[in-house]
Amino acid sequence: MDNSFQINTKKIAEETIDGEVMIINLDEGYYYSLLDTGADIWNGIKNGLSYQEIISDLSKRYFCSQKEIEISVENLIAQLVEEDIILSLPKVRSQSKTNYSLSAEGNENIEKLEFKIPQLQKYTDMQDLLTLDPIHDVDETGWPNSKQV
Repeated sequence: MDNSFQINTKKIAEETIDGEVMIINLDEGYYYSLLDTGADIWNGIKNGLSYQEIISDLSKRYFCSQKEIEISVENLIAQLVEEDIILSLPKVRSQSKTNYSLSAEGNENIEKLEFKIPQLQKYTDMQDLLTLDPIHDVDETGWPNSKQV
């Protein structure tokens, strides 16, 4: 796999605060949390890195076997795709168009961090409140125009 991915911006709002990525599915009313390596993977996706580029960068930053990193990244990406949080794009380039890197390039003296298996935490307890907002009943023309049924 060497696909790239993009955030499903039609359904998803996200913000990173103090290293925690908070993701809201505006259609379903679910919200999610990613920490540590999960947040690093998310930032790689957000910045246009391919699957292989994310793995390469994590390998430079974390003390862990390449295989464990590959499995962890693949599992998290599969969850994000299944939850319709990100969209898989076909491989269209050999390297990302961005200079973004998860690792500390040029800082070989920096000690590698302990790799923690990324966990996508899903919360459904506020679903009713998040979908109650009248903005969910409008289309691209905006409020106060309702969706045509």
